[in-house]
Amino acid sequence: MIFKRFLTKKKPHPVPEDQDNLIRIVRNHEDTAARRDACRRISRLSALRELATTDVDAGIREIAFAHYRKLLCGLLDDPPPMAERLNEIAVLADPRILEQVAGAARESEVRSAAISKIESPTALAACALNDALAANRSAAVERLEDKQALELVVRNIGKKDKRVYRVAREKLKDIVEREALPERIRSKCAELCEKLEHLGRFESWVKDRSILDLLDRQWAEIESQTEAQWQTRYRDLRNRFLTAYEEYRREHEAQIAADVASDAIRRECRSLLDELAACTSLTDETEIAALTERISTRWLELEPLAENEQSAMERRYAALSSQASERLEELAAQRKRDKRLKKLLAAAEKALEQSKSLESKRIRKLFDDAKPILNAPGVNDTLAARFSKAREQLDERLRKQKGHAEQRLVKLPGKLDELEAALENGELRHAEPLYQSLLACLDLVEASGLPHTAYSAVADRLRKLSPRVRGLQKWRKWGADQHRQDLCEAMETLSNAEMSQESKASRLHDLQMEWKELDKAGSPVNHPLWDLFHALSEQVYESCKPYLERQAAERETNRQEREQLCSELEEFLDKVEWERMDWKKATHAEREMRQAWSAIGPVEGRHRKTLDKRFRSAMKRLDGHLTEERNRNQQLKRDLVSRVEALAEEPDLERAIEETKRLQRQWHTTVSARQKEENRLWQGFRAACDAVFARRREQHEAQVAELERNLQQREAICRDAETLADADSDQIAQGLTALESRWRDSEVLPIPRQAASRLNQRWREARSLVQRRGRERREQQRRESLDLLARQSSVCERLERWLETEAGEEMSLDATEAKWQALPKQRDAGLQAAIGSRFGAALRALREGDTTLRGRFAANGERRAELCLHLEVLARVDSPPELTKERLAFQVTRLKEHMRQGEKDPLEGASRLLQEWYVCGPAPASVAAGLEDRFRRARTALEKVEREHEAA
Repeated sequence: MIFKRFLTKKKPHPVPEDQDNLIRIVRNHEDTAARRDACRRISRLSALRELATTDVDAGIREIAFAHYRKLLCGLLDDPPPMAERLNEIAVLADPRILEQVAGAARESEVRSAAISKIESPTALAACALNDALAANRSAAVERLEDKQALELVVRNIGKKDKRVYRVAREKLKDIVEREALPERIRSKCAELCEKLEHLGRFESWVKDRSILDLLDRQWAEIESQTEAQWQTRYRDLRNRFLTAYEEYRREHEAQIAADVASDAIRRECRSLLDELAACTSLTDETEIAALTERISTRWLELEPLAENEQSAMERRYAALSSQASERLEELAAQRKRDKRLKKLLAAAEKALEQSKSLESKRIRKLFDDAKPILNAPGVNDTLAARFSKAREQLDERLRKQKGHAEQRLVKLPGKLDELEAALENGELRHAEPLYQSLLACLDLVEASGLPHTAYSAVADRLRKLSPRVRGLQKWRKWGADQHRQDLCEAMETLSNAEMSQESKASRLHDLQMEWKELDKAGSPVNHPLWDLFHALSEQVYESCKPYLERQAAERETNRQEREQLCSELEEFLDKVEWERMDWKKATHAEREMRQAWSAIGPVEGRHRKTLDKRFRSAMKRLDGHLTEERNRNQQLKRDLVSRVEALAEEPDLERAIEETKRLQRQWHTTVSARQKEENRLWQGFRAACDAVFARRREQHEAQVAELERNLQQREAICRDAETLADADSDQIAQGLTALESRWRDSEVLPIPRQAASRLNQRWREARSLVQRRGRERREQQRRESLDLLARQSSVCERLERWLETEAGEEMSLDATEAKWQALPKQRDAGLQAAIGSRFGAALRALREGDTTLRGRFAANGERRAELCLHLEVLARVDSPPELTKERLAFQVTRLKEHMRQGEKDPLEGASRLLQEWYVCGPAPASVAAGLEDRFRRARTALEKVEREHEAA
């Protein structure tokens, strides 16, 4: 049977492993290996949880714990159902497992359930930063209340999730506000108490009593959070004011009562005026009328106020009453316009529903009547929109109708010529429908609003042809009777003819059909001729009866086959389970059913219509289900397209891609529609999917581009460092600090993993090179500075020795000064100033004959001797034997400083001592040579130590 293929078969489910047996093995088996193997195969979460905490074997506990965690996270190939895992998480109390599940579970629902139970701020912050699903990140940050964790989220979330960033910022703001709340409460308490102290000061008792109520309301909002001393102060101040107010009230009770009554009337007047002012915004006439009537009645009942105040109130009341009356008139006019617009809209929509031609004049009048209503202010937007839409549709129909009428009008002269030719030839069968078509065309032209002059000539010609058409109609009856006479003669000839039964039966059928055609032509039946034709037909039928009986038997067999086919189809339709239908096979079987029906031969005319109707009815039921499934499948595909298109704007790209893949798996065709529609939907779905995946491609390209930019940025830093190695020492010091800052900033930026190690190595090497070159430049500059300082000191000492020998000459001084000016300047401005001061002092002393400078030579000798001792200790050069005691004392002092301040570079102070030697003035000639020898020895030894230090 065709319909067996409609049904689908259920696939058997695999039989799960016996969990109870596995649990017994783990608990009771003697072989540890067997127990551990069984533990790895257990999928019952509650049993694994119990084993992980209670089993005596540490290995079993570890395996159970790891397997339990992996099953909860869905990391294994065949994890338990999600509902079971969610229920397990609901009863789980171990924070370690919950935190691991929240961070590592495969399904977002499982992670969400774990996030809802963890309490650790660190774990919640990690989920808020790293979870792939935006909803989980939001849930994690919603549960965060720790300030440091929230600051971590705000600092690191970046542009990944704006909602998480916003929530974290708001929570931080709330925490800050809570921390600042006590201070604000104290400030508010002080403010309220200060205002309370001023009450009654100016004896405005009634006004101040109202202010007290306001202060009490403000105090009630914060009273539960205030400190005891503020509550006591506020209560004392309040009682003091109330006591004074009660005294005033007793003395002026009548005046207070009058003021209170006037104040109540004043408040009610203002309330009534506010209500009256609100009438202008109301849209219900009945409501406005009732409100104005109530306000008017109450206004007249109120006691008058003071004259000036009452006069102002009355003026405002009159103005507002006038506005309310105008509003009522406006609403009444608007109601009439809406009623008229509804009638016009109903007429327009009724015209749209009619299939006959539209009358242009009537439609245009309808538009003209609606125009002033649509242009009036306050028109009903819904009605106006509906009428505008109906007008657009009517305009479009009139435009098309007019175009069609113009086209038909162009063809009217040709059709008139054709009608005239048919009338000339006496072809009534052709002329009569042509005449009716011309009449309908003229009606269409007139209704479409074309000018009368465009079709008047055609109408005149048609009126003139009308009598000729009616004349031909009279001749038709006579011609039909002649034709019937011929058919009777043909039937008589057929009854006497010698031919096969099949041919005779076929000819009999043809003559009978030709007689029926004459009846259909509209000519009245000639009864005598019909009786003759019928009698002759019966004679021919008797001679063909054996053949016709065989034909009847075949048609009966065909009838039975068709009835059986209908019965099978109806039985199937009554019993089929549409929910389990294999729709592709059903579509194929539906085509086969139609082919089988067409292959069955003809049946008797009296049965044909019934069987055809029965078959069509059953097929209609089947087609209805196929159409319903087709529509459902089409709607499913349209929904899939819409959902994928919506994912193109999903902020969480990973979720969008995961959801797109899931929706792709749902795309299938059960009952196909037209190929064009299927192709259109498929192309839309593909385009929507491509848009989502294009975002991932763009993101990947953006990430690659970002990695490349970050890589280029770090490489540029390395290149700048390598270039900096050739700069001078000052540029190296400043530049290296800036480069190190740039490198620290760039270290947080991601770069390609394969380039990180190479680039870090390059940076370390470049940085080491810059530091080494910097030290070399500084050492070189130090040596150059000392050499220059030695030359400068030599010039100074030459002048100073002239003071000692009194051999200075003016020309010699000028030459010495010129020589001094020719020397380079020290890079260190302070050092240059110090040595310059020594030279200037010596030059002035020589020119002015001042002997004061020469008197300092002895002190200079003592200082230089001390400097030599210090340098000898640093350079580890022997000092003269007589200085053993002083050297030991200096070494002890230096050792104490090292112990107090920490170990320092022993050569760090050598440069300062050398510079001080050269800046210091000369020693007396008697000791100068010895000190110079000791100084040269110490400096040479220091330079050797420095070279060894650099080499190391």
